[in-house]
Amino acid sequence: MSNLPDLTLPEEAPRSMSQYGEHAFDTSSFPIYSLVKAPDSEMAEVASSINAAAARSISFELNELEELGLVVDVAPRWDFSGSSMSEVVDYHATFPFEVPPADSKWCPLAFVVVVSLSWATDGVLLVGFDFRNEGAIPVSSCNALTGEELGGGLVSLRAGDENEGFVDTRDRAAIGKGA
Repeated sequence: MSNLPDLTLPEEAPRSMSQYGEHAFDTSSFPIYSLVKAPDSEMAEVASSINAAAARSISFELNELEELGLVVDVAPRWDFSGSSMSEVVDYHATFPFEVPPADSKWCPLAFVVVVSLSWATDGVLLVGFDFRNEGAIPVSSCNALTGEELGGGLVSLRAGDENEGFVDTRDRAAIGKGA
């Protein structure tokens, strides 16, 4: 991926994120943001691709996943073109998530970021928060994950699998901290 925006992540999530670590958001959607200028239709295609992969990973038809709750959806404010990844993290930390999460539309545990208009081949980023630690909440990211690589991991993560969905997805991609 060339000409990437600033993908520098803060080492820790804002403290306000700590309230979400002990909840399962198993029917909520991870928000999708973009650091590149993209049309609404392109963002909808990113969501569709990841949701289709998630459905396949659990042997569901897409309509069955829709009944359960889509894994990702385009955030109401998704366009962060010209911004940095740190600004997206800060915004995500102030997003109005519902706690307890019963019937919450949005899942705060992670988010997806489009960093290239060639996302179908270049992949997208997954940014997650490691709630397993006491105190500070480390921020981690994965590079260049395709919808196929991301779908199943997000299903696991939103089900509250101790962040293993995110960690397993990150480790499969063999990507370190900070993109």
